[in-house]
Amino acid sequence: MDTANERGVAVRAAVALIFVILFSFAGVSPARAAVSAETPDAVIALSPKVFQSSRLLGDFSVLIWIRPDEQTSDARNIFEIPGVLTLGTSDTGSVSAALVVQDSAGSPSTLTVDTGRPLLGGQWQVVCVSFRKALGYLDVFHSDSTGAWSDTESAGFESRAIEVDGPGVRLGQASDGTPAVVGAYGLLAIRTHSVKLSDVATLRQTRRYFSLYDYAQIGSSMNGPSGAMWMLNHAMTTLPVDYDAGGSRPQRAAVVGQPVGLHNVHVWDSSIEVDDPFERFNMVRQADEVRGFRYVSTREPPLDGWFLVDPGFAAIVYDSVPGESALAHQLATEPRRPIRIFVSSNSRAVFRDDGTGVSPGNYAQGFFDYKRAHVSGVLFRPVVRGSTNPWFGFNAVDPPAAELTSLIDSTGGAYATFARFWTGSARAPAEGPGAGLFIQRWGRYELRCRPEPGSLLVADAPLVVQAHVMAFPGASPLQWRPRRGLSQSEVGVDHDRSNFIDLDTTRVTHVFSGDDLVYNSSAISIKGQFEGLIFPGDAMYIASGPGRGQINVIRSVTHTQTRAVIEFDSPMIRWPEPDVTLRFGPWRFETLEYTFPPVADGDAHEWRGLELRPVDSGEGVPVFAYSAFRPDVNGYQFGVAGWGGNGYYPQIIFSEPAAISEWMRIAAPDLWIQVPAQQNSLPEHMSDYTALIRQAAPECEIVWAAEAAHPSGVQLGWVDYIVDHAESEGVIGIVALNRPQIGTELEQLADGHRSNLPHISARGNVKLAELWCQLLLDAAIDPCPADFAPPWHFYDFFDVQVYLAEFVSQTSLADLTGDGIIDFFDLVAYLDAFAAGCG
Repeated sequence: MDTANERGVAVRAAVALIFVILFSFAGVSPARAAVSAETPDAVIALSPKVFQSSRLLGDFSVLIWIRPDEQTSDARNIFEIPGVLTLGTSDTGSVSAALVVQDSAGSPSTLTVDTGRPLLGGQWQVVCVSFRKALGYLDVFHSDSTGAWSDTESAGFESRAIEVDGPGVRLGQASDGTPAVVGAYGLLAIRTHSVKLSDVATLRQTRRYFSLYDYAQIGSSMNGPSGAMWMLNHAMTTLPVDYDAGGSRPQRAAVVGQPVGLHNVHVWDSSIEVDDPFERFNMVRQADEVRGFRYVSTREPPLDGWFLVDPGFAAIVYDSVPGESALAHQLATEPRRPIRIFVSSNSRAVFRDDGTGVSPGNYAQGFFDYKRAHVSGVLFRPVVRGSTNPWFGFNAVDPPAAELTSLIDSTGGAYATFARFWTGSARAPAEGPGAGLFIQRWGRYELRCRPEPGSLLVADAPLVVQAHVMAFPGASPLQWRPRRGLSQSEVGVDHDRSNFIDLDTTRVTHVFSGDDLVYNSSAISIKGQFEGLIFPGDAMYIASGPGRGQINVIRSVTHTQTRAVIEFDSPMIRWPEPDVTLRFGPWRFETLEYTFPPVADGDAHEWRGLELRPVDSGEGVPVFAYSAFRPDVNGYQFGVAGWGGNGYYPQIIFSEPAAISEWMRIAAPDLWIQVPAQQNSLPEHMSDYTALIRQAAPECEIVWAAEAAHPSGVQLGWVDYIVDHAESEGVIGIVALNRPQIGTELEQLADGHRSNLPHISARGNVKLAELWCQLLLDAAIDPCPADFAPPWHFYDFFDVQVYLAEFVSQTSLADLTGDGIIDFFDLVAYLDAFAAGCG
């Protein structure tokens, strides 16, 4: 018997004995964009300019999905163009409609139709009013679970809908006070043609929310999107285009569960000229009166179960590429250790505000919210100045203290070249992918981490807080101290003494003179003997003159007896001029760290963070990001990486080569979720970025995760690359594209998944995180399922001890059979896993 088997048999015997004791003494027991009218006086009344009755010159139809809470038995209103059209129910509760028409001489008359059938409660049904001008035919159609019903009246002569100047269109309560149908109102579409009863019946049979917009079949009067004139309840986004709605940005955000407001009513209008057809789905229009309506999802109770989520025409669902990753499997289930997880991409990875003012709307935030109960930390929170910057833990809607600070991710700013050293910027036009601030001498900056309800970030537990800064030639000494406060911006109290760190790395100073030369933006020559003083990899900092604040890393230096010819990795923004002071020396990142003890009971100063003050001399100090995490608990710690508006290739080439590997090393990732980032990049740059991760963190486990459908269609080539190359790269590949849990671009817009067309809302990121975890549950193979204690990737008796503690405590981690019951069979499963060995 070999050593591994001997150890397995011995441990199994010992564990079995312990289990007997335990059983003896432990006492172990075996959305779419629907709105809901919540009151009879609920109404959405739009401005007259949003829709004019003059647009109903010919044939037209109005169709709507509706789901009343109860069967109708009296007069109720669904939709109205005051003075022109009403669609609702009669005094007896049956579906009815009325249209005021005029003949060629302008004489008005009213057509009234009634199906004689009520709206049924608790089910989705299609209601339609359709008009044909040839003989003035008005039809009302109603399709529910019992069949399709209709009524027709004709004026007997060619006519058209009357044109009036008056109030705008209304959803819900009518202008004469007729109460609204109480219940859910789905997509409403006004089309440029009449329809037939068979069409309405077919629309309901499709169970597709957008069939009212895009249905077209041979033999049908429906002609797809080309016949759509105007729509409501087609989208709810959190960063819509403000066509004429007004209000503040948070007021324009449409959020599932939140009330419909005056400024967040989305209107699709074919008459609005756009460069991209998708832009029409993301516009909000002016409302005159809104009350009693709330945004709801048709995918959630009690409205779920009817509509089929459309994955797209002839959509291919891509199989996952499986692979071994204990940590990816634990992301899909529960953490058995602290797991540092980074999510990288373009702006969708680093976005800072989805428009609501309460969520950044990035991928990591979706994991924060979806896995909240097991989240123990936040990593690489980009440093910000000002307000409206929500984030898990480091929320800065209440602005942090910031004095004498300058953005580094700005185009041509004084300290813009520091952006080449870090990651996490949401600003596309910048010198590099790094976010952060440059704190000038005698300035200050302080960012605090708050407890997060429902997570492991709580006040009554220790908290490690880190600030990530940089040493360079010309930096100031930095005074930093731990502080606590009642909020982010409140003055706060010192928690401990101040600390000092010298960040100036100046090895030599040189004043640029007429004897020095600038060859081009990437090369200079300075007069003097600098051998042994200036080296490749050093930084040159311009400490005075017009270029003050600029830093460049030296790629090569050629020394002669009288000169040093210096070439830089990246071009200089501004060239040195005579009498400008240049400082040369190494650069490095520094992580300032303090471990806060639990906040005492009754102490309201629960926000904990670090204050930074550059003092005495030098130019100041750049601060890139903050991290905060629990050191005493197993949990997920999520961080972000990437660059808004830039794919992986620009992220690589516009970074200082040594810096990108160094911040990745500091990140100390255990698991990396790499999502495509396409701008100015090719799919194979996924592999280039993966190589950098592995160079900096060889033990990091990597997942390539493709997103869902995107309005630009950019995912397609990247998806093929993932499924074709993940195995050879040794990573797990998962693809959300065309999965019915999320659906097409339209499905996402309708269920509140998008903040705007390219970016994802808080809700959308949660749904994406949930889907990715579902895919990882099957794709990620855990090679060490009995590994419960360090050293990781190795089994010993400490793993057994920890598992026994979980078993006795009846935690969900002990449920290895997955049946929701923690009993003897879980013990057997653990023994089998342990005996099988690790990896």
